[in-house]
Amino acid sequence: MTTLLLLAAVLCPGEVDVVTAPDACSVVRFAADELAGFVGKSLGCEVPVVTSFSEGRTALVVGTNAWSRAAGVCPERLPRDGFIVRSLGNRVYVAGCDSPKTDMKALLGAKSQWPFQHGERASVFAVYGFLERYAGVRFYWPGEMGTVVPRHGSIEVPEGEWTCAPDFTVREPSFASPLQYLRLRAQTKYTPCAHGLAALSLRERFSGSHPEYFALRKGPDGRLVREPEMSVPESHAGQLCWTSDALWEQIHTDAVAYFSGVSAKDHGVPGHYAKKGWCWGNGWYGEYFDVMAQDGFQPCLCDNCQAAYSKTDRDQYATELVWGKTAALANRLLREGVKGTLTQMAYPPYRHVPGCDIPTNVLVMVSERGPWNEGDPDKARQDDDEVRAWARKLGRKVWLWTYPGKFGALQLDDVPQMTPRAHGAYFTRLAPFIFGAKTESETDRPVYNYLNDYVAAKVAWDVKTDVAALLDEHDRLMFGAAADEMRGFYGLLEDKWIREIAGRTKDTAVGPIALAPSPLELWTRIYSPETLAEWKGLFAAAVSRVPSGSLEVRRIALMKREFLDPLVKKAEAYLATISIEDALRDRAAHPDRYDLLLKGLDDAAAARAFPTAYVSPDLPDILL
Repeated sequence: MTTLLLLAAVLCPGEVDVVTAPDACSVVRFAADELAGFVGKSLGCEVPVVTSFSEGRTALVVGTNAWSRAAGVCPERLPRDGFIVRSLGNRVYVAGCDSPKTDMKALLGAKSQWPFQHGERASVFAVYGFLERYAGVRFYWPGEMGTVVPRHGSIEVPEGEWTCAPDFTVREPSFASPLQYLRLRAQTKYTPCAHGLAALSLRERFSGSHPEYFALRKGPDGRLVREPEMSVPESHAGQLCWTSDALWEQIHTDAVAYFSGVSAKDHGVPGHYAKKGWCWGNGWYGEYFDVMAQDGFQPCLCDNCQAAYSKTDRDQYATELVWGKTAALANRLLREGVKGTLTQMAYPPYRHVPGCDIPTNVLVMVSERGPWNEGDPDKARQDDDEVRAWARKLGRKVWLWTYPGKFGALQLDDVPQMTPRAHGAYFTRLAPFIFGAKTESETDRPVYNYLNDYVAAKVAWDVKTDVAALLDEHDRLMFGAAADEMRGFYGLLEDKWIREIAGRTKDTAVGPIALAPSPLELWTRIYSPETLAEWKGLFAAAVSRVPSGSLEVRRIALMKREFLDPLVKKAEAYLATISIEDALRDRAAHPDRYDLLLKGLDDAAAARAFPTAYVSPDLPDILL
């Protein structure tokens, strides 16, 4: 029998360096620090970051530089955000394409995801990929409690090359923290599709000079007026007359100027969202021009628009008009040889697949409720079919805007909406038809999203991810011997939200509306005293299975504090309001009020109980 010896670079305590070029950019320096910190923690030693090689030491070379190029490492050949790990002898190259202009210190202080949409940082992704693949590190959320770093006596990296690129180009999870956004390897380039016509500042530019651009609506006195004459919320201002030829001439002029590289200042487009300066608010990188309507679409009452609205497709009455105008603009740009892509969203009331052909220079985003339809199989099937129909119509993939967030009736504070199984099932199922998704997932506690985002991010990078195995690994790594109890709790928590809270919806002209349970149903049936007692028992059993003072027991305590205790507190507060004991005490304290149906009130008691309603029989008849 022949034994094959596989060559490998071996990282041993005290014998490994992280190496960067002396002139490495901010992205690479940050990536190197992350790599040195986690490898050092895993090996139980300090790992220095240096700018040269030392004889007899294994080198982790971070970033694209002269050394990596000489070794044949070429991340430029990969899709955006892709990276390479190549092991050659005692050197391991960990590299991707990085923007030299990105300031990582500023990025780590960002308050939203928007600054992350500019500038490649694939060497950072390469470091996280390396740590996950070879050191077993898991990034559930930043910090010791949410990051798993296994201890190793040594780490082997087999000789050869591993390349990795995301299956979804659009990967936009909720924004919990800058560091977690990085570690989830979220997108580095934004494809705009969010009410782009409002972002053109048409109302600011033309409300006085061209009122015909704007929707004819019924004013407060009942007269028909153009929208600029009305006082409307800024968030929904700029409703347009979509049949106005003059409007579409202006939009065409704006699109040509944008694709030609004319600055917003030179074209006279003030910043719509920034509220200062000049800005093409709907355009990024010179490639995409967003022609989506203003939010809260309002029908124009002019004769032409009324004639163009569907009389049969009542919910999505503007479908043919909006998509017809989008296609007409796209075809005109193609005829004129204007290079660039329009973006448009299938969104109420123009969400259905239209009859017109959609040119190849249009990218389509489809607005869908998303993972929480898993609790309503009929609705899930209907919405999935819509995504598939759009992909068939176009002959290419679409991307999604989904809404697994606490909106409207689902704004239930302290009720966890963590649904990782639903997220995994949804994005895996639709992967053949989409090139990515945004998940708009507002919540009162960011921790409620941590596994939703983690699972969605893993599927976005690899649509063949075994989600069940991924979650089993999470339970085992986070909670050790208490994995079964915590898995049971997480599963029950998800089932409650998906099947008994978020799964009940009603379709309307503005999209699906959640039918949230009443407080009585929420706290006496869904999160009943018996259910919460069962969950307390699961936590007690979990604590008993892990060592006192261990990281696992601290994690269990954290989950109890964040997920179970708020439910218990809310339930107890509500149950107190319907307590029979409290009601009896109140009746004893106010006998005149509660004895009314049994024996009526004499005049003196009535005057005390209802002082503003009681009328004395002694008053003259003329006053009665």
